[in-house]
Amino acid sequence: MLATTRAMPEGTPINGSPFSDAGVYHYAFHPAGTTLAMARYPAEIQAVDLSTGSRRTLYAHKHQVTAMSFGPDGRWLNSSSYDTTVKLWDVKGARLAHEVLGHKTRVNDTAFAPDGQTLASCSQDGILKLRQLRTRSAVSDVAACEGSVHCVQYSPNGRLLAACGDEEPP
Repeated sequence: MLATTRAMPEGTPINGSPFSDAGVYHYAFHPAGTTLAMARYPAEIQAVDLSTGSRRTLYAHKHQVTAMSFGPDGRWLNSSSYDTTVKLWDVKGARLAHEVLGHKTRVNDTAFAPDGQTLASCSQDGILKLRQLRTRSAVSDVAACEGSVHCVQYSPNGRLLAACGDEEPP
């Protein structure tokens, strides 16, 4: 399966700065619509201020970034990677705030709960992990399916968590 996303045509200027999506694997918009985060090959995140065109590059992953999302209040950005980690970034300070360990294989996707208190992540080995952000502690680890779990998403009210994967739940 091949999916492509184009934020804007190649070379479109953002306040005089040419935009390129070459090597981009994932996008995430800040809730206020002011910043576009791009997961770029090989292992970086580039945040573009859409009003000024200025860029900040975040480095912490050892391998390709697979997914990113901003928290509902815009304070946090999370990123997942082939390196089996989830990183939690302080958006305002543009710094790594926390590294979530515990996955044994590539982390495919992440999602913040609508209240911003819990982070869900899913991985290639079929495990879905829930982490309490305030304490940075594990809430739950669930064997979601026999194969890979590809994506995870909270319902708008936060009462349901959907995940899709390769096979039926064990």
